[in-house]
Amino acid sequence: VKSSDTGTYTCTATNEAGADRFDISVTVRYRPYFLTNLPEKIEVVRGRRIYLDCSVIGLPQPDIIWLKDGEALSLRNRRRILFENGTLRIDDVEPADAGRYMCRAENVLGMTEIK
Repeated sequence: VKSSDTGTYTCTATNEAGADRFDISVTVRYRPYFLTNLPEKIEVVRGRRIYLDCSVIGLPQPDIIWLKDGEALSLRNRRRILFENGTLRIDDVEPADAGRYMCRAENVLGMTEIK
């Protein structure tokens, strides 16, 4: 079964007494997977803005969590913004932002991470 199998299927039965049909809608759900990789190394000038892309798809839509050095990244910091598509933006980059970043995507069917 593939995600392209999603659609409406029709069963039709016919005999000498007549015909009948039944439609059923099928949605193929799947665990998250990444469409891109994170670069091995990024260098940015202090005070600049950086974007970290986490392009992931899944059905149902996965939740995205960013981690830095193995810990969940707080988005309460006004310099960090998580966009709906999973991209993390860090404004006014400072030395404390240096570290190993990881994107984690999870839905009811599974979880995957990219470093």
